[in-house]
Amino acid sequence: MTSLVPLFLVFLISVVVSGWDNDFDEPLDVQCPSYLFAFSRFKSTHNNKKEDRRFDFMCRQVPAANSSVTCGWSDYVNDYDAVVFYTCPNQGYINGMHSVHNNHHEDRRFKFRCCSPPLGLDLRNCHWTGYVNDWDSDVDYQVPYGYVIRGVFSIHDNHKEDRRFKFGICQSV
Repeated sequence: MTSLVPLFLVFLISVVVSGWDNDFDEPLDVQCPSYLFAFSRFKSTHNNKKEDRRFDFMCRQVPAANSSVTCGWSDYVNDYDAVVFYTCPNQGYINGMHSVHNNHHEDRRFKFRCCSPPLGLDLRNCHWTGYVNDWDSDVDYQVPYGYVIRGVFSIHDNHKEDRRFKFGICQSV
């Protein structure tokens, strides 16, 4: 019985340390703990054998957000092997992401949860980042403090069976 304890501890530590919100070939369904929060870090790694990505997100409170924020999910914004080009409506920011993988296409479809601030709260200084990753490489994008992700642009390559990402970011004032 005592020999099982170290094995269990190794398993438990590996699960806790991994920090991924999904596994390869598995659905992703993640959102920030409250509508007052937005993604502050977008992390992803690609596996050439699985031809898929797993993701990890961190959230932080949105400056000036309050209890009159409303949130909702988009429909799927892309087909497999197609471009993702999505911007939250109504001055919204991304608070969640859902994705499913298809082994035939070796690609993912995406939905986004957007939260829209009340009138009077503006998103300013909006711009698109450059690509935050190359093919088959990791992503570790940290949103600048005071900014939120408002949009996602992603292209898929059928030869590489991977995606590259850009983000539309705005200052929340």
